[in-house]
Amino acid sequence: MLGFQELKLKFFPAFTLRDVRKKNILGWNGTDWYELCQRGQASSKQARAASLTGDVCIEIERRNLSYSQKLEIYRDNGMPWMEPILLTLPQKWKQPKSSKFSHS
Repeated sequence: MLGFQELKLKFFPAFTLRDVRKKNILGWNGTDWYELCQRGQASSKQARAASLTGDVCIEIERRNLSYSQKLEIYRDNGMPWMEPILLTLPQKWKQPKSSKFSHS
């Protein structure tokens, strides 16, 4: 079976897995995609914004500031203010080393 690199895929459907009445439902809205990058290759501005949106949602849930259901709209559609915020942050914050928040 060929891998993503051999097939030269740049984007892959962003499937979501939801728990609906104790059944796992796999879905795709037809518009969201994952950008596939090789190691060392910089991801696009939109991909960084989407990654940080997920991190922000996780942190909001962890701090019990909102319920998970209320954040689904941001997971599905993104946060429109995330890209302009990334432009104002210093260069070291633009490329996170991991998917978790770190205050270094």
